Amino acid sequence: MEEIRQLLFLRLSQETSVPPRLALQLLEQFGPDWSGLSIDTLVELGVSRPAATRLTLPTGLQDATLLLRQCEELGIGIMTIEEDAYPQALRHCEDAPLVLYWRGQPPRLKERNLAVVGTRRATAYGRKLTSQILEELAALQPLIISGMAYGIDICAHRKALDLGLTTWGILAQGLDRVYPGAHREFAYKILESGGTLLSEFPPGVPSRAFHFPRRNRIVAGLSDAVLVIESGPEGGSLITAGIAASYNREVFALPGPVDRGQSAGCHSLIREHGAALVTGGRDLALAMNWIPEAKSRRKTGTQAMVESIQTLLPPSLEDMKDVLLWLAREGPQHVEQVQQRTRWSPAFLATRILAAELSGWILTRPGGYLESAFREGKMIF
Repeated sequence: MEEIRQLLFLRLSQETSVPPRLALQLLEQFGPDWSGLSIDTLVELGVSRPAATRLTLPTGLQDATLLLRQCEELGIGIMTIEEDAYPQALRHCEDAPLVLYWRGQPPRLKERNLAVVGTRRATAYGRKLTSQILEELAALQPLIISGMAYGIDICAHRKALDLGLTTWGILAQGLDRVYPGAHREFAYKILESGGTLLSEFPPGVPSRAFHFPRRNRIVAGLSDAVLVIESGPEGGSLITAGIAASYNREVFALPGPVDRGQSAGCHSLIREHGAALVTGGRDLALAMNWIPEAKSRRKTGTQAMVESIQTLLPPSLEDMKDVLLWLAREGPQHVEQVQQRTRWSPAFLATRILAAELSGWILTRPGGYLESAFREGKMIF
C-alpha cells in the first residue's frame, strides 16, 4: 500500500495544473482508488479536463513505476510531502511540492537556514559583499540555500564551500543534469561536501523559463530568511523575495550604488516592500536573533550593568530603565515584544525609543529589533 501511495504521488506530481492541495485532497478523500474515478468526477472536484483525461489513463501507475526505477538507477532520492523527513518549513507552505527529488545528503534543515539570491549579472561589489557577509556569518554555521544560477547564486555556493558551510542547490530541472552546464563542477563539490541538490522536477525534465519561479518558491519556503544581494528592477530575485514575504519569512536587502541597475531591485524592496536593510552579516544575525553567545556574555555583567545604569541613566530616561536592563540582559528584542512588556501605546513607545537612541542608550537594528547600547558596565556605541 505504501508503494502504491508513493506511485500515486509521483503520478499526480507530473500534472502541474493540479495544485498540490487539490492533489492531497484527492489522495485523502479517495486513497488509492482515485485513479478509478471518471473524468467528469475529477473535473467536478476541480481538475482540468485535459489533466483528468491523463490521470485516468491505465498506464499512469506504470509510468510512475518506471520513474521510480529510473531514480533508483540514477541515485536520486524521492521524498513525498506526507513523509516525516520532508522539510517541515516547506511542508507548511500552501503550494509546497508533492514530491521532492534529491541527491547527496537527505534534505534536513538546520537551526539557521539562509537563502542568498541575486542578479545573474553580479558586479564586483555584489560578489565582494556576498563573500564578506558569509564570512561574518560563518561562525553561526547557517545552511546556505540558493539556485545554482550565474552571478550571486553561484558566488554564495562557492563561498559557502570555501568556508566549510553546508549548502543546498535548488534546481529548475531534473537532477540528472545541471544547468547551467558551467556549474557542474560546483554541483559535484556540493555533493562531496555533504550538501544537497533538490528539485521538484523528475529526471529527464530540462530547464524551462517557467520553471524558475517554481524553483524560487522552494528556495523561499526552505529558508528562515532571504537575503537579496543585488537585483535589477524586475529580477527573479524579487520574485523569491515576494514569495518569501508571503510565507512570513524575513527578507533582507543590501543597498548599493544608486546609479547601478543591479541595485534598483534591492532599493525597491527596502523602500516599498518592507525589506530590512543590511550592510553586513552582523546586521542580519542580530535581526534574526542568531547570536547564541550574546546572552551568556551579558549575564556575566548583570550586577555591574544594574549599578551603572542606576548611576548613569539620566532622569529623562528613568521610565526606560526596565527596558534598558531587559535588553542588556536578554539581547536584542523586537519592538513588538517591548510594547507588550511596557503596555505603552505605539506612538508613546516610539518617542521613548527615539529619546533613548538619541542619547546613545539603545541601538536600532534591521527588522524592527532593539539592542541595548550598554553591556557589562560599558557603553558600546
